Amino acid sequence: MSERFTQIMNDFLRAQDLSPPAKLIGAVMASYANSEAVAWPGTATLKRETGLGRHVIERARSELVRGDWLQKLYPRRNDGQFSGVRYRVGGRILHRPYPPNRGKRSDDRIDSPFPRKTGKP
Repeated sequence: MSERFTQIMNDFLRAQDLSPPAKLIGAVMASYANSEAVAWPGTATLKRETGLGRHVIERARSELVRGDWLQKLYPRRNDGQFSGVRYRVGGRILHRPYPPNRGKRSDDRIDSPFPRKTGKP
């Protein structure tokens, strides 16, 4: 079992205009997001992890795109060929308190909400 976790924004979970399947799919999509907040779990994966049917999953993803919770991306490979749909998980769903660590030491982050430990009392 994975030790990872995903922080989901409360506003997303409590959104009155979203159906329960859309909230579930949004949360699972967020759990697959990479450091750039892009996710691409297939319908079969979402079906297996949520227990929802294919049509319900497709409607939920469409609902999230229409509401600007997800952004649909159409990446292309170097040869110009379409490489499949991906989704950018919006900041209204996925809470990322820190930017991706780009080779810096963790104590170099200046945006931490926690004070640095200096070793002094």
